Amino acid sequence: MQAKRVALSIIITLGLIALLEGCGGEANTTLPQAPTTSVPDAVQAIQPIIVSTSSSSTLPAVLSPATATVAVTSAPTPTRPPAQTATAVPATATLAPIATSTKSAPLLPRYIEALRNRTYNGGDIKLDKLYSRTEAYTANLIYYQSDGLKISGLMFVPNGPAGKKYPVALINHGYFNPTPADYDSGWDTLRELIYFARNGYITIASDYRNYARSDKGDNEREPGYVVDILNLIEAVKKFPQADPNQLTIMGHSMGGEITLTAMVVSPDIKVAGLFGTMSPDTVDNYNARLVWQGGKSARWVETYGTPQDNPQAYRQMSPLTYFKDVKVPTIIHIGNNDTTTPPAWSVKTRDALVAAGKKAELYTYPGQGHSLNSPAFEQAMQRTLSFFNAGLGR
Repeated sequence: MQAKRVALSIIITLGLIALLEGCGGEANTTLPQAPTTSVPDAVQAIQPIIVSTSSSSTLPAVLSPATATVAVTSAPTPTRPPAQTATAVPATATLAPIATSTKSAPLLPRYIEALRNRTYNGGDIKLDKLYSRTEAYTANLIYYQSDGLKISGLMFVPNGPAGKKYPVALINHGYFNPTPADYDSGWDTLRELIYFARNGYITIASDYRNYARSDKGDNEREPGYVVDILNLIEAVKKFPQADPNQLTIMGHSMGGEITLTAMVVSPDIKVAGLFGTMSPDTVDNYNARLVWQGGKSARWVETYGTPQDNPQAYRQMSPLTYFKDVKVPTIIHIGNNDTTTPPAWSVKTRDALVAAGKKAELYTYPGQGHSLNSPAFEQAMQRTLSFFNAGLGR
């Protein structure tokens, strides 16, 4: 049944890709995505914007200050409703990063320092079934290793002369129920995979453990999804056509949380992008998941406690605490009407990076919800591609 389901998914996707490629194959073509359950909003024309990362004491009214209390009412969803007019947001007054404690304590698995102390490998990327082929790229389902688990994914490689090496974009999907009915390779990442592959990048979307054809593994006490991406970074550095010195990463929603963590752990990442991201502060994410999951996880609390009874643990798990160590420029996109990952989280991310002396740009999309769709998706991709190329010196 699994093989039949995968084959059917590939056939359907191939038909969609063929239709899109037959319509001109332009880099900004709207591309297929996971099924959507959101009600479309009206699409408005995109207006020119001015980017600024300098400090300012004001924000558009739609954005809450980074220090505001955020009420999270809706569960994560991978859908991408239509987007609206995009605007760039100037940086607000600086947000002080959380101070790192020198208190001696065991390094629990999710602590950033514990992740930094681990050894990563990933083995070799193994090509599985052909997914699609066009004049621009060849795409395959793939496997790689992560802590003894076989992790599946999807990889696009530009078609070019033998021996040519390409920059790499790792693209991290958001939350889905990890069941065959609710997720398959390429969901929440397919458009990004195709867009960047058409523009000369090797693109890879890991499914993570528990998803698609991957082996089962822990992602509660252990930071399993983050570990899967850190192992993929090591694996892709050995891929013959990949330039190991031009590695980029982006993520949507939960994939943004994974991206933020990877940014403060891996020294190999050169540029990063975030779309409707979770917060860099683990306390925000813990409180949001209390709402989404309807209560506490006994296993989580047994290991890490709550923010009230073990605040030091949450500091040590939060990428925010370690933004001083970030080496990469970061571009951030958020819909102003996002009720899943509130815009204040993206503001907090940008403000804290700027306060730490890092380059960060934030773009908002008025009237847009948790995910972007045409025409805002294409504009966000164009901005991200230009930002990544500049960060890599291309």
